[in-house]
Amino acid sequence: MGNRGDRLMVGEVLRPNDYLVSYNGLYYGIMQDNGDFVVFHGSGPDNNHGFVYHTNTTIDEPAFMVMQGDGNLCLYRGTPESRGGWLWGLNDGKARVPLGDSRNWGSVAVMQGDGNFVVYSPRGEVIWGDDNVPVISKVEASVNYDLNARTTVDVNDPNQIPLTVDNYNATDSAQTRTLTYSKAYTETSSWSASDSITVGISVEFTAVPVLDEGNVTISASETHTYSWGATESETNTITAEVPVNAGAYEDVKCTAILQQREFTIPYSGSATYHYQDGAVVPGTISGNYSGTTYFLMAQTTKNDIPH
Repeated sequence: MGNRGDRLMVGEVLRPNDYLVSYNGLYYGIMQDNGDFVVFHGSGPDNNHGFVYHTNTTIDEPAFMVMQGDGNLCLYRGTPESRGGWLWGLNDGKARVPLGDSRNWGSVAVMQGDGNFVVYSPRGEVIWGDDNVPVISKVEASVNYDLNARTTVDVNDPNQIPLTVDNYNATDSAQTRTLTYSKAYTETSSWSASDSITVGISVEFTAVPVLDEGNVTISASETHTYSWGATESETNTITAEVPVNAGAYEDVKCTAILQQREFTIPYSGSATYHYQDGAVVPGTISGNYSGTTYFLMAQTTKNDIPH
């Protein structure tokens, strides 16, 4: 028995009890010792979480799988050293492109992260796929966010209008005016993942970013349910009173405006995937959190007044 990675290249074989594992560890396809190739939920025979697909080739003797150079994926009785008769393959009408074509040299069979077992040509064409893609019903994720790897971009929002207070003080005594600012803004947030999750699937995150006027922190104790593919929004208001101090014979101007700040924060962690077929599979999840918030930016200029 052996883990052969996630794919079969030309000339490579799966012997009895050899298996392929998807890159995300959610599916594996095993060449059973009864001649049947079977895809299961899970990361291997010791972590089996239920049936997905099989070639339905159960016999009373061993068989092996080989990725042939003509693009044909086949099962043969016996062993690679002592090959018996043909048992299963794409040359019985399963192939979606012509086999034996020189363009198929270098084809590969891949145990994908979505549960589909697919043969690709070197040009990326799908020669065949079992098309049995289990449907995720919900995901529970416990993740860590890498704040040190976050990216931050400040963007000028053309919809924001600056507010200016001019403290023109043509006297010999200091004076103060106040810039009073109150403005509503909308924060947005969303998650993406390296694995494809269907839009609308409910993903429950344990530990979530908290946006606060240009800053972001992580609440490790907070749980948030996110509908995959959505952009969430929340409206808040920034209120501030900025003192504008002018000394004798000084003209001090203060301009305040809301500045937009965009965050991208990578995350990774463990996840439990629930499927419509009843399977519950532990795995991993990784991707990026994207958030947009606003903060108040105030700039002051000072000029002397001739007197």
